[in-house]
Amino acid sequence: HRELVPYVDVLITGEGYARGLTGLDDIWQAGKEILKMGPRIFVETVGERGCYTVTAQAQFHTPAFECDVVDTTGAGDVFHGAYIVGLLHGWDVRQCALFSTAVSAIKCTKLGGRAGIRTWFARSNVVLQPRNISVPPKRVAPTCPRRFSPQRNTKGDVHEWTRMDTKARRQEESPRRAA
Repeated sequence: HRELVPYVDVLITGEGYARGLTGLDDIWQAGKEILKMGPRIFVETVGERGCYTVTAQAQFHTPAFECDVVDTTGAGDVFHGAYIVGLLHGWDVRQCALFSTAVSAIKCTKLGGRAGIRTWFARSNVVLQPRNISVPPKRVAPTCPRRFSPQRNTKGDVHEWTRMDTKARRQEESPRRAA
């Protein structure tokens, strides 16, 4: 996996990944080393203990929310999806981590990998508000048609996504025909 890390902008992993990748036991030091490999955000989830986030500007721990756990199947996947939702809404990394942790806790209150996901946004406020935590209001996220092409700047960072022209997409997908 090490060879893929330089191509990742946001690296969210499970417990122990940073240690395995860097050989360092300290999550903060390991996170800084991972940032040197390419990602701009590193998050390691640690189950009932929450998650750790490391960026060039900050490093912090987000504790997990207490809940009546029924099933943890899919909690990590839900965390990843919720984090992406936060990024698409333009939230900062602390807000993304809080939101993702809350949504994962909600998922864990239901049996099965997909139950509890449908109402995540409304229910996340139920989890967050009693703790005096607010997430920015829900905005309509940009739609993501099936075919998007990343437009990179000179540093190689993705700065916007543009829809590929239909004709160009078809040409790209179909094999070239001999004349």
